[in-house]
Amino acid sequence: MRNKLPCSAQTLSQIQPDMIQSVVGPQVFQLGKEYHSANCVEIIEADDDQILSEVTGPFGLYEQTIQLKGGHLLTKCSCTSNEQPFCRHCVAVLLGNPHPGTVVDSAPSVESSASPEAVKPEAVKDEDVVGSPLSVNLHHITALIDWLQRATRALDRGHALPEAPALALGDVMGWIRGIQNLHARWRASEEKRMAAEAELLTRAGQLETLMKELEALPREASQAQTICNGMQHAVANSRKMLSKLGDMAKERDRIEEQLKSTADDLLQQGIELDSLLVSLKEVSSVIQGVGGSAVH
Repeated sequence: MRNKLPCSAQTLSQIQPDMIQSVVGPQVFQLGKEYHSANCVEIIEADDDQILSEVTGPFGLYEQTIQLKGGHLLTKCSCTSNEQPFCRHCVAVLLGNPHPGTVVDSAPSVESSASPEAVKPEAVKDEDVVGSPLSVNLHHITALIDWLQRATRALDRGHALPEAPALALGDVMGWIRGIQNLHARWRASEEKRMAAEAELLTRAGQLETLMKELEALPREASQAQTICNGMQHAVANSRKMLSKLGDMAKERDRIEEQLKSTADDLLQQGIELDSLLVSLKEVSSVIQGVGGSAVH
């Protein structure tokens, strides 16, 4: 973020805190003051016309370049803040720059009479504003973030958590202890998790077996259906054969009745023939007797 603001100061060290506050507004000034009080500012190089610095924030390290050139204060910061006319990080740097011990009434100031668009600070989002007083200062937050990064790497590698930073009891230590308690509970459940994974693998093997059996069922069902169809066809043929055998049995019974009737008729005819034969014998005897008498 780059900004350019008219300024009548001759050196950067002549810019006083009250001058900065009158330009950026109380909220941004308070935030920058907290960064400065938390020792988050590192001046890399500084002279009357230029400051090169770094500010450690809760979300990373930001670089600043502040220059006094041609009656203008030029600020540049690597952050993405929309704070105007310059961000809280530049405020912290200007507060950290050495100032003269005595301020005279005629000391130059940052011109608040310049263009309103150049000096009017924009509204700061609620989530960017940290109330004051703070129960957790920026130093604690920075220490917490550094510890969280190391703890995350340790967890990714399966190592133990790093030693907690030496901080006074408060919200940050409460967060750290909460994370430590969660890690202890995670360690305690590791054996259960491994047992659950083993059980899951066993269940997966059983499921695979069942799936193979299930895949074989359609084939077996198809084979069984084919066999069933063949058996139904055989049953149908057997029924046809039984029907034919029934018809043959009826025909046999009819023929037996005819044969029996014929046998009875033949028997009766035989009796009649026997009776006729006896009669013929008697007639023959009579004839023979009559013939013999005639000869004498």
